[in-house]
Amino acid sequence: MDSSSLCLPESQLRLSGSSFEAFLYTALFPPICLFGLIGNGLTIMVLLSNDFMSRANIFLTCLAVCDISFLLLIIPHSLANFDAFAFNYTFRYLYLPSKIHLIAFANWSSAVAIWLVVGVCFERVVGVRSPLHQLTTPSRRKLISGLAILLSSCAVLTFYNHVSHHCFIKSFCNTTQIMAVCLDVNMNVWPGNRTNFAPPALRLYVAWTRAANAVFVVFLPLILLVTLNALLLYYVKKRY
Repeated sequence: MDSSSLCLPESQLRLSGSSFEAFLYTALFPPICLFGLIGNGLTIMVLLSNDFMSRANIFLTCLAVCDISFLLLIIPHSLANFDAFAFNYTFRYLYLPSKIHLIAFANWSSAVAIWLVVGVCFERVVGVRSPLHQLTTPSRRKLISGLAILLSSCAVLTFYNHVSHHCFIKSFCNTTQIMAVCLDVNMNVWPGNRTNFAPPALRLYVAWTRAANAVFVVFLPLILLVTLNALLLYYVKKRY
């Protein structure tokens, strides 16, 4: 029997990995997304209405933009957990090939947001230590250059997500159903005893950039945030 004429049951067509994942995306995420979009939108409006934009406020504005971008990029994953979208051929046709790239862009946005939080904490520490620092006008050129470097660096650190998986897409039920399976390029053998045809250079690139991402997007920012908050508490107590 030709597999292209095989019709899959709804249980196999559902895109949620588990009932818990479906609950998170269908019950918890929608209200969080709504409040997040509204809250960050209001934050941007308030911060941009100020006559004087400090470095911290600029970082907070960029952080709000990153949060909005992240939420928008997660919306397709949330929709995929609703049966109305999960069983829709057009949605699956558009979503399944782009899922990995949506995740990659979301990780990029998240990485930028993490370092912006570090920047805000740093500005708070410097502001408490030297109150006059908050009155200085930030250099437009330096800020633009710094943000460009941040965006580029985070893009480099998270780009591997675009190529870390190879997705096999196939149509079923006389092209009325579509399925996709994405496999990690660093697996020695793919399921079904399939040969992993990913080039060794690609595997090495993904492995190294994953490690770099863990260091520079997770561990290092965490250490800096703990250190900066400890310094902030120290200078506040010392000042008062």
